[in-house]
Amino acid sequence: MIPACGRQARTHRDSATTHLQPPAPGAILRPMQPQPTFDTYAFVKSLTKVGMPEDQAEILSKGQADLYERLVTKEYFEFTLNHELEKLRAELKHDNETVRAELEATKTELKRDIKEMEHKLTIKLGAMLTIGITILGALFTLLTTAAA
Repeated sequence: MIPACGRQARTHRDSATTHLQPPAPGAILRPMQPQPTFDTYAFVKSLTKVGMPEDQAEILSKGQADLYERLVTKEYFEFTLNHELEKLRAELKHDNETVRAELEATKTELKRDIKEMEHKLTIKLGAMLTIGITILGALFTLLTTAAA
């Protein structure tokens, strides 16, 4: 006799039992989802009733039971999706704050560089004006002494 399949599946030919593994350290515990059950005995019985050999029916039954174990309920899917979205939002918020801080630092550095360049240009312009005025004074002196 093949009992209904849930988290632990056992067939009359296979006495192996599937066990759940404990959560990994640091893993986020999620609510236990209601597991759909699959009556492997009734499935095998209905397949053999229509002429399928029992070995094939049992293999199909085991495959179907494995699929049922992997099914996810809508609530579990939504919980997992929301959890992952929250993690993503937190990561994006952190990245956004990091980028803003880096931009602010770059802005401050650029302002400092601009002030420094303004200062250097002011000094160069002053030097050029001084040289120009000196040259003009020298030319004026030469022209006035040459004209006299």
